[in-house]
Amino acid sequence: MADGVSTVDLNRCIGCGNCVTVCTADANRLRKKTEELPLPKNKDEYYMTILSDRIGWRKMLILKTKMLLGLRA
Repeated sequence: MADGVSTVDLNRCIGCGNCVTVCTADANRLRKKTEELPLPKNKDEYYMTILSDRIGWRKMLILKTKMLLGLRA
């Protein structure tokens, strides 16, 4: 919500349609994206992609290195 208006972050939208089904004002519509992104292989890859977007590639590289070495993140 921004200033009492619900918004959709199009960069994070995966086209699931949940926003359309719960919109009481009938304001949302699904439309095809201009650039289609590949679907993640599994849930872990999906969450790692979201985390990478939030913390940046440098911190993500450090985190993955620690994970490979078995260190605490």
